Amino acid sequence: MTISGPAALSLDRTNAEHFAEWFALLADPTRVQLLHTLSTSPSGAMRIGDLAEALGISQSTCSHHCQVLRKVGFVVVDKVGTS
Repeated sequence: MTISGPAALSLDRTNAEHFAEWFALLADPTRVQLLHTLSTSPSGAMRIGDLAEALGISQSTCSHHCQVLRKVGFVVVDKVGTS
């Protein structure tokens, strides 16, 4: 078996570690469902409560997953209605 790709592109260790972190985060099916639900919503944004309800998970679990995804830049979390 031979695997080939663009020879001119290289991936240094730092970037490889960065991508590996992303893939590890996406290994969780709930996070994949969360990203899919957000990306297919009409506005591309949802409140945590609505997102949790759509996924059938608790708000705290949904919030946790959103924070994990926020840390790597997959989602933007805006606090609305808090003081």
